[in-house]
Amino acid sequence: MNPNWLPANIPSSLPMQRIVRETARQILKDFGSYQSEFPADFPDLESEQALYSALLPVVTRLLETDKNRLMQIIYRVDISESSLGRAITGLDVRAAASEISSLILRREAVKVLSRSHFGTG
Repeated sequence: MNPNWLPANIPSSLPMQRIVRETARQILKDFGSYQSEFPADFPDLESEQALYSALLPVVTRLLETDKNRLMQIIYRVDISESSLGRAITGLDVRAAASEISSLILRREAVKVLSRSHFGTG
């Protein structure tokens, strides 16, 4: 997994630490009742790698134990089925969890950056 999951094509005046923290908050919001699975300091993480490292075991656990719940979360995050399929086809659980984590991080970061750029939310 490339730890730089932030989209390069969206300009932002936000500092990186703020983007990461707001992305973490957006993830918690979209994970809903499953957010208790995240470490207590998740909303305060300040690096891309730390956020990825905290998200990966949660996604792995869901992939192994509750695929339906994971699919609901992926739907809520707004990742298309085709993007998901392209990313995980033929992968084992560990590699699929890594790809899904990256997709979630990228999509949530796009939401944060878009809100910042367009002044919504």
